[in-house]
Amino acid sequence: AQGQPVPSSLDDRVLGLRLDEIKAIERTVCVVGGREKFEAVLGVLNGRIADVLITDHVTAGKLLESGR
Repeated sequence: AQGQPVPSSLDDRVLGLRLDEIKAIERTVCVVGGREKFEAVLGVLNGRIADVLITDHVTAGKLLESGR
């Protein structure tokens, strides 16, 4: 939720872009929804990982209530 990476054993088994590579992309879009994803959305916003957020009304309302 603080926008910092959380290392895990999954890191060595997943192919994909590193966080620094994602941040270097001109426009990134995060599509996420659901109450259980709220902390992850905060992490994306706090880490400035995505430029555009697409989410559901419940998550958007909770973000507004939190001051984000």
